[in-house]
Amino acid sequence: MIGAGDALILLGDGVYAGLQNTTACARILATGVELYVLEVDASAAGILQSLDERVSVVCFDGFASLSERFTKQQAWY
Repeated sequence: MIGAGDALILLGDGVYAGLQNTTACARILATGVELYVLEVDASAAGILQSLDERVSVVCFDGFASLSERFTKQQAWY
């Protein structure tokens, strides 16, 4: 359902999938997607400094910009 040319933003507990040296992060990045985490959630989890270098951190404005750039969206909770 996701692949090159898509973007994935991790929210809430999902931010842990952006940690460096984890199977989850490696598998997500192997799909070719642009991977993002919401800054407030990664900060609350205390993992901002432990994210993979290929993961981009976005604030709420960045989240809004992504939703404008990627008009087709799917949310999983």
